[in-house]
Amino acid sequence: VDSRSEVSKQLTNVVFEVEDAYSIPSNKKPYDVHLLNYSIPADYTYYAAPKIREEAYLIANISNWSDYDLLNGKVNIYFKGVYQGFSAIETGELGDTLSFSVGKDSDILIQRILDKEYSSKSFFGNYVREQKGYSISVRNNKPYPVRVIVEDQIPISQRDNIKVEAYEIQGAVLDEDTGKVSWNLEAASQNQRSINFNY
Repeated sequence: VDSRSEVSKQLTNVVFEVEDAYSIPSNKKPYDVHLLNYSIPADYTYYAAPKIREEAYLIANISNWSDYDLLNGKVNIYFKGVYQGFSAIETGELGDTLSFSVGKDSDILIQRILDKEYSSKSFFGNYVREQKGYSISVRNNKPYPVRVIVEDQIPISQRDNIKVEAYEIQGAVLDEDTGKVSWNLEAASQNQRSINFNY
């Protein structure tokens, strides 16, 4: 912890007493004041939702985050000394792990395509049966293996006369209430994996 600030926890808030003097011009521009500097261990995973965007994002997961005096709000992200952009810390969420995006990684390639072999539409009297299949490819161009969480979704019917069933979700976990399909993949270095799901 940087010794420039003394931190005291009150009943309803946290008080930062800044020890260093700062000269801030009265020109109506915002200025940053350095309060604390933490070195916090984190576990990293990749996350992709190719139905929305065919990109992989590096996610930092900080366990026991409540041991630190983190504030809710926007943060600037630097990874290995390079500015990645900004993210947000949501300290109002429950749970012992705080997760936030470090930025997208172009070394993890994601592609989602409609599998025409498993997609069809047929008619039975007043009924229509439609089958759709998708193939998701994950390629790791890094020199080491990484863990990638891939999420997609199977539609949820809002009408009694429409029924949606998952036929194949190939090693995924399906949330029946939301239709969310999740894979937790180990992607080997310089390798490509394909996963399929049909409904």
